[in-house]
Amino acid sequence: METSETKGARVPVFVTRAHRAILKFVSKDETRPILTAVRVTPDALEATDSYVAARLVFGKDRIDALSFPTSPRTPAIGIPEEGVSVDAAALRDAIARINVRSMLPSLSSVAVSVSPDTNEVTLTTNDLEQEVGATSRTVNGDFPPVQSLFMTSEPAAIAYMDPRILKRVVDAYVEFGVPALEIRFHAPLRPLEFSAEGSDGRALHALAMPLRRD
Repeated sequence: METSETKGARVPVFVTRAHRAILKFVSKDETRPILTAVRVTPDALEATDSYVAARLVFGKDRIDALSFPTSPRTPAIGIPEEGVSVDAAALRDAIARINVRSMLPSLSSVAVSVSPDTNEVTLTTNDLEQEVGATSRTVNGDFPPVQSLFMTSEPAAIAYMDPRILKRVVDAYVEFGVPALEIRFHAPLRPLEFSAEGSDGRALHALAMPLRRD
């Protein structure tokens, strides 16, 4: 019997170490199990903790399913077109198993499979020396419509920031210990202004130059 998670065509999906960034946005709240999952779709990985939502779109250099080494016990690689909610902890463990020394993309990835019979997710790695397939149940529940949360209209303004610089600024304010950070953007190629004040009168103000994108 097919379920809502397993009906329809199957689409090969492979997750690499570069995709583990999506795990930063997964909730740790076990009382809301669906938010502890990563939504895997044919085009992207999605996650949200209800405060921050993220969508990691797969690049153009997709791994060919035929290049992934298989054995007689390897499950058919693929997920339903509508996607599947995968336990984030299981996905994290599978990514950690990837052979980082391999130069072949197919050997440096996790193949995602969903059984149409048991509704189980299998996360398979294979470096030609060992094949490991870990299974977990799909996470039940309606995953938030992350893609629809992103605005499609033209933004009022855009600033490009080096993420390493932005992290330095944000880390400083976390250490400063304030509940909120004010960010002001006045015009392209003008510094972004950061400001926060503590209840005891302390204040921290910072400027950060955006990147020039010609």
